[in-house]
Amino acid sequence: MKLKTKRSLKEGRSCLLADVENLVGKPLITPMDAFRAAFQVRKLIKPSARDLAIIATGKANALAAHVGWPGGEHRFKAGKDGADIVLVKEILEGNLPERFETVVIASGDHAFAPFAEYLMKKGTNVVIVSLEGSLSRDLKNLGCEIRLIRKDFELAS
Repeated sequence: MKLKTKRSLKEGRSCLLADVENLVGKPLITPMDAFRAAFQVRKLIKPSARDLAIIATGKANALAAHVGWPGGEHRFKAGKDGADIVLVKEILEGNLPERFETVVIASGDHAFAPFAEYLMKKGTNVVIVSLEGSLSRDLKNLGCEIRLIRKDFELAS
């Protein structure tokens, strides 16, 4: 594929990498927790039909994530930091800099800092979406765009 064609395929596209438990702020989530997180993230990043969303949780939260955050690709891994491992694997093996202009890391976890930095060095725009009060210093100090989900967010009744 020609360089111009590759460039036009990634132009304007973004990939969302969402760690649902981190966005919700608790280890066990409900479908409503996942729905609220999805609503807030979509409100902050305004995804288009050309964008990709990868939603990751631990296996214990698989059903809640599927029901509460429909669309995108759902990935699950059991164990400590299962969602983080799934998303880091996508960063390292998914050729994201070649496919997307922007990568949105929806997690405040410090473990994502070196991978966000890697993406930035590859020329990819990186946006961090984090639950307010949960953004690590390592991510905050990267100098990329940061958008925060308010802890007191409730859906309108």
